[in-house]
Amino acid sequence: MFLEGPRRAVIAGMRMTDKEYPVAVELLKKRYAKPNMIQRAHMNELISLQPVFSEKNVIKLRQFHDEIETHFRGLEAIGVKKSSYSSFIVPILLDKLPESLRISMIRTQEKDQMEWKLDDLISALESEVSIRESHVPLVLSSRNARNEAEGFGIGARPKTSGKGTANTLLTNGKKRCVFCLDEEHLAENCSKIMDAGKRKAILRKFAKCFVCLNSGHRAIDCRSRINCSECKGRHHVSICLKCLIKAL
Repeated sequence: MFLEGPRRAVIAGMRMTDKEYPVAVELLKKRYAKPNMIQRAHMNELISLQPVFSEKNVIKLRQFHDEIETHFRGLEAIGVKKSSYSSFIVPILLDKLPESLRISMIRTQEKDQMEWKLDDLISALESEVSIRESHVPLVLSSRNARNEAEGFGIGARPKTSGKGTANTLLTNGKKRCVFCLDEEHLAENCSKIMDAGKRKAILRKFAKCFVCLNSGHRAIDCRSRINCSECKGRHHVSICLKCLIKAL
């Protein structure tokens, strides 16, 4: 039996024989195996979790998820009902996540957020983190391959000259499509997802701007000066109904 500090002092002087070992275990249980203390410790750890400030920090998001799940399992192990603490702990944990990620989590769940138990939050967060874990490596490998093909080192940025026009911003190079993810083509050229409603639903799911397709802000807050090249409206050409009808 390996113990340190005060716990070691509890059984100091006892010999770890077959006879005395169960006695030592009971002494330790009597001193430390108190459900209320354990529950309080788990709660304190959950409340003290460090917030994650960016939805792009997949490593931190995974660590955040795993720590929540660890304490949830610990509370279940001592018989604490999730209904007894979820109403106050779930909002606290949600506030520690980026707003865009919270919105995405809430939109993809059928249950009302006000009815979420801790395991509902864990499930929603797991889904979002898994999507990002599978997507980020693809984006990085695509970017690195493109840079190498164009003569740039891994992580280097291509040099640009002067100010780009709206047309060059949309067509220079090929970005991974935000709609089907596994094809390299511009979003407006996606042939797998042609329905404007479905495209908008995907943008909402991943909290992406309807104007520039980037994350972290809404169309109303978008600073991009690019308008739809088809109808000149304030939206990305990939979700323009006029453009999609023409493509059919």
